Amino acid sequence: MHPIENILNITMSELQNMADVNTIVGKPFVTPEGQTIVPISKLSFGFASGGSEFSDKYRQQDKQTTEYPFAGGSSVGVSIAPVAFMVSGNDDLRLMTVNNRTVTDKLLEQLPELMKLLRKALCKKEEETKGERKEKMAAQSDGMQC
Repeated sequence: MHPIENILNITMSELQNMADVNTIVGKPFVTPEGQTIVPISKLSFGFASGGSEFSDKYRQQDKQTTEYPFAGGSSVGVSIAPVAFMVSGNDDLRLMTVNNRTVTDKLLEQLPELMKLLRKALCKKEEETKGERKEKMAAQSDGMQC
């Protein structure tokens, strides 16, 4: 195995250890009010690696080896930034973004509440419709017309 391959393998295995799922979707914690909060983060990596083999004149100085002398290294930069918090509690689930909230983000955050209101309105209307049908059926059986 070439020395640069060894450097890359070691670096990649260390990156795998750092990029754990718990780094991106954090461990949930519960508030005294009973809400569960899960932090969500953005993980960014920058990676550079390189190396060089020296010329044949250095190999000739060391008669013991047939390989060229090698020098190399690698570097990684990591950035972790919180982007949102998932809040659960009281039969409600919300995604609260940290910054750069656009109108679309705000609408998406309010979508679950809007769906609840819409569901309540439809159920109420359906109950009223069922009530009217029952009244009509009762009136028809009594011989009365609407």
